[in-house]
Amino acid sequence: MTTPTPAPWYCVQIYELSGKWIGRLTPEGGATRLTIYAVMLDKDRAAEVADEINDAGRYLAKARPF
Repeated sequence: MTTPTPAPWYCVQIYELSGKWIGRLTPEGGATRLTIYAVMLDKDRAAEVADEINDAGRYLAKARPF
């Protein structure tokens, strides 16, 4: 019997519209450059959050492996 491999964690990276990196999304909804304060999500949820941010049009967001 094999044990399932845990899914890798993802983060949401936030960019200015010009493409300049701001940071990773925090649980409070802000952005941080410190990995320890970033929120860890599964791949699907990170993609959903990134899409919501992109739909708002103020920032660019991408779901990336943590």
